[in-house]
Amino acid sequence: MNSDRDKQFEYFENEFKEIVKKHLNINFNISTQGSSRLDDWLSIKLIIPQYNFALENIDYFEKPKSFYHFTNLRVLYSILQEKAMRMYNLNKSNDPEEYKYASKILKSINNPTILHLPYESQLKTMREYTFILSSTLEENIKSSSFWESNYVDQNTGVAIEFEILNDPQDWQYFYSSKVKYGQIEKFEIIRDEIMALETKYKNHTLNVDISPIISFHKNKIKWQHEKEFRIVTHFPNQYKEKIYQDYHHDEISKGRITKYIKLPIYTKNTSDFIKTKPLLKLKNLFFAKNFTVESDIFPRFVEKLNNYIHESIGYNFKEFDLQNNKIQ
Repeated sequence: MNSDRDKQFEYFENEFKEIVKKHLNINFNISTQGSSRLDDWLSIKLIIPQYNFALENIDYFEKPKSFYHFTNLRVLYSILQEKAMRMYNLNKSNDPEEYKYASKILKSINNPTILHLPYESQLKTMREYTFILSSTLEENIKSSSFWESNYVDQNTGVAIEFEILNDPQDWQYFYSSKVKYGQIEKFEIIRDEIMALETKYKNHTLNVDISPIISFHKNKIKWQHEKEFRIVTHFPNQYKEKIYQDYHHDEISKGRITKYIKLPIYTKNTSDFIKTKPLLKLKNLFFAKNFTVESDIFPRFVEKLNNYIHESIGYNFKEFDLQNNKIQ
């Protein structure tokens, strides 16, 4: 390729990057293809890097010391048996607009790196292969909107506190952030400016893959009461994460097969200190006011639960006063 064409490549790459970067301060990876002939066709794609710390300079990065997952007693025992947290795909979500809410604005210019599909097919695949761990942060542990929700069987379930043992900055292909409710105006601006650039250079194709942050946006009117914190990953089987599937007949899944991956939790037998994906440790438990176990047998239940936890993962919560960990 001649030096003049090389200069054109560099000029167009920089012009495209600057448009996106002024709205999203990310050091994008870049992929460029094109003809070797001067002023001929060119295709440029910006891609969010695999490192979670790539999002550190924008509002899509959180590294809390711990977070809280609301669930029921049956799921708690399942977590202890599997020694893992399940990250379900978006087909398990109670929000039918998952991923679509923000991606529909960007459908003309957002193209996930692994996909070369029309938008509707792309949306279906992204929902199937985007996996989330849904939770909230400490300031919401006493929020009635959580305890009265279906997540904890209407004030009869539990909240599990997880401690993050490694540094989220080191995670690869796993991203962590509070969910943004609304806040999609910048996507509209990015779309319009990229389309204007494509109009200016008619033989250029410009795409950006910002799939990881699209997954952190939900409808403000319907969902802002949830104050959700998420860990997200896409297409984890590419990175040697095994994908399982399960049949759900609940109201949300409506008899669909839903996919999930298992995120191992720390146990006494954890030999390798994992850096590149979340390493979680059970830290504490909180029980709903109307917890499913009757008050008169609750102390005995807590004792048995602690013993079971110790047998399963090698440590327990005896240093905490679980007997008084009921949310009033």
